[in-house]
Amino acid sequence: MVKRPITLRTTLRYILDDLSRYHLTEKRSYLAIAIMCPGAIAGIYYRLGYWIWNYDGALAPLIGLLRPAYIVGKRIIEIYSGCSISVRAHIGRGLYINHFVSIFVGAVEIGENCNLSHEVTLGVGGRGDRKGLPTLGDRVYIAAGAKLIGAIHIGSDAAIGANAVVTKSIPECAVAAGVPAQVISYQ
Repeated sequence: MVKRPITLRTTLRYILDDLSRYHLTEKRSYLAIAIMCPGAIAGIYYRLGYWIWNYDGALAPLIGLLRPAYIVGKRIIEIYSGCSISVRAHIGRGLYINHFVSIFVGAVEIGENCNLSHEVTLGVGGRGDRKGLPTLGDRVYIAAGAKLIGAIHIGSDAAIGANAVVTKSIPECAVAAGVPAQVISYQ
């Protein structure tokens, strides 16, 4: 994923890209999606928080004053949507959270056009030098209840099955399922 300077324009472009994914599947207006889809609301709030925390332009001290209000709002969004997305996460455009509730995203890296289902956890795991967070490639689909833990890499175009527990890296174009997760297909 290419990291670009964090500007309000870039943030708004990413929000529109996220909403476009919802628009394709939900067949609703952008305003209706922004109001009625808790997953979209959590994504929008993450994008705004990422901008508040990482903006380094001339107005950075002023923008930094928004942090306490953001933290309070984040708790309200977490209660409403059931999604907790860290502002330290690096998420590419086109994030789609199709079913909200019990989603935890730590300070991970997620590529473009990825799908997260309900009860998904992307969290820290491991000990010592092996401690870390997952990295997801582009167009990764994570099914309901999947847990991705530790310093692992999920290749682009991979799919993780429902309730899988992934603790080892998964190659591109692979489908992984089970506890512990194993590659079951490359189609």
